[in-house]
Amino acid sequence: MKILCLYLLLFLIPEIAVSQLEIEQKLSDIDIPELRSHIYKGLPDFYRIGKYERMTYRYADGQAMAISNIVSEGQTYRDWEEFENYLNKILEKVMPEELKKDKGVHAYLVRDGSYNAFMTGSGYTFFNIGLFGYVHDEATIAAIMAHELAHYYKRHSLHLFVQQEKGRFNIELFNIGKKRKRQFSIEMEVESDSLALEWLYQSGYDVKGLLSSYRIMERLEKKQVRQSKYKDEIESTTHPLSKERLENFTQFFRKHSKESGSLFLIGKEQFKKFKEKSKPEILKAHLFNFEFNECLEKAFKFHLIDPDNSIYVYYLMESIRRKCYINSDSWEENFYTSRYFVDYMTKKPKPKMESNLFEKFDLDIFAMGPKDLNEVNAKFYWKDTPKFVTNEQAFDFYSKLGEVLKCKECDLSNALSRINNKEAKNKLLKKYIEHENIEFRQFAIDLMNDSVQKKLSNNKLLVYNDLKGYIKQGSEKIPIRFHGLSDTTALLQLFDSVITSFPTRKSMYFTNLKYSDLEKFTLLKELELFSFYTTITKGSKTKLHILDPRYIRIFYEYDVNEIEFINYLYVESRKGEGKIEEYMEAMNMNYSDLLKQTKRTRFLEVYISSLREVENGVMKTRYYGGEVSLKYRSVLFDQLNFELKNKIHLKDKKFR
Repeated sequence: MKILCLYLLLFLIPEIAVSQLEIEQKLSDIDIPELRSHIYKGLPDFYRIGKYERMTYRYADGQAMAISNIVSEGQTYRDWEEFENYLNKILEKVMPEELKKDKGVHAYLVRDGSYNAFMTGSGYTFFNIGLFGYVHDEATIAAIMAHELAHYYKRHSLHLFVQQEKGRFNIELFNIGKKRKRQFSIEMEVESDSLALEWLYQSGYDVKGLLSSYRIMERLEKKQVRQSKYKDEIESTTHPLSKERLENFTQFFRKHSKESGSLFLIGKEQFKKFKEKSKPEILKAHLFNFEFNECLEKAFKFHLIDPDNSIYVYYLMESIRRKCYINSDSWEENFYTSRYFVDYMTKKPKPKMESNLFEKFDLDIFAMGPKDLNEVNAKFYWKDTPKFVTNEQAFDFYSKLGEVLKCKECDLSNALSRINNKEAKNKLLKKYIEHENIEFRQFAIDLMNDSVQKKLSNNKLLVYNDLKGYIKQGSEKIPIRFHGLSDTTALLQLFDSVITSFPTRKSMYFTNLKYSDLEKFTLLKELELFSFYTTITKGSKTKLHILDPRYIRIFYEYDVNEIEFINYLYVESRKGEGKIEEYMEAMNMNYSDLLKQTKRTRFLEVYISSLREVENGVMKTRYYGGEVSLKYRSVLFDQLNFELKNKIHLKDKKFR
């Protein structure tokens, strides 16, 4: 599956953000103007006067907005306070004295299964839940925290932003610009590593925690190489390779080899508890982001360590089933190894792995270290005859194991894999329905009665995203933002005026849902992202409710058979002299006033994506209306009303 990158960039992805904050704030209630003000005031005087004044104000503004986006769209865990407190106790241990008065420095947990963390210039530090699938002690977490904290301390993101804006990286001849930017980024990473070592050493944590983080990255780099048909090694991009970082660490360690710190300062038992609780969340994040291979591989790794845990068996079944439902050819592919290439040094393309997973224990594709290997309890897979080879055989194996482990939801997964065999499907559905405390009882009953799509009306739910608006001054695009209830009211009036022309449509304003029902918001956001994916299916026509039964609940609730997501980008061109006052004037423009404007040079793009639950119909549609030049003297409200109606009519005409 490939994402339609252009439209994601236009409509969905917030700008990467950094800031400086010296006050305490709750993530669920970020005040963008207040945050922007504290970011800007915290920057060095050198950047806040003269020729850099507007540039750095724009930096602070963009970063404050993006931090708010991360938080408000449910990307962070808001209800895992115990885990968050534990992270911040580790962060406090590695924090140098000069930062301990900075109340903006705080760690938060992100719903992302990948191995990553990032620090913002405000001191907000975001740690992916996926980190805990690899680390084995607090010292490694502390090392990652110290590294990210060093980026904040040295203001690396600000320096990179300024260099970019000054054009230092924009020379395209022979890719000189890209090379300079890459080198600049690598220098920052090396500087952060050096500071992290010192802080880790001073904290009392074992500095080998940093070594452990390098080893994890080294294993992930090797895994990435094995997924590449052409590469024999990873190239340095924005980060130095792990082998380079290991050389720097070795020099430091020689000086302090006789002095050792602790792997745990807060609590070993707490670490173990949170690590175990993280594993299902990691798998859930991968599965819900349609990262089926990543979900499969991590579920298998966790299963090797804890083979009697039915949760990992369920995620193994679901990752295989969903992957193979999208492409039926995948059933015959080798389990786990199908996307890897032979470890083969050659200038020619590498051959694909044809051996099955159990011919040998291939460390490179498992990305497992010595501690992981010591925890493996399912070594029986590599003894005697392989238990399975293909994905289909693996699914059958785990469905039987799920039955032994009394995994109720595994029965539904098994039923959904037999969608082309009505008798087998219904037999398994009946078995599933007989269980108590199951998640999808009504869905299973409807599926058994072939009534899932039949019970839905022919109505559509039209989900409006925020109007993405920019005021363009020169090459800069200044985001138009909301300034209170009047803006929301103005947009709702626009939406109401549009929907009156479509009697079979119901409307929803996404932003309102974000604050009233976050769980439903995140599910719809997941659906929207899936509507952007290009899915190349092989086999029977794909049905959304078979891919993931959670989705049908939205269709049931609103009694619709199609959900449309409408995104629109408004750009208004203005002359400007590059003064900070002009930026502030544009920044303070609100939607209520904007919709009343005339005599402006402006353009509009509309993109409508949808997902369907229609018998014998396509599962998704996408319509892009192209860029439209709006009339100079007409009121914007009237033009948006006309253009949105027109684009919806054209979309309907295209997908009758």
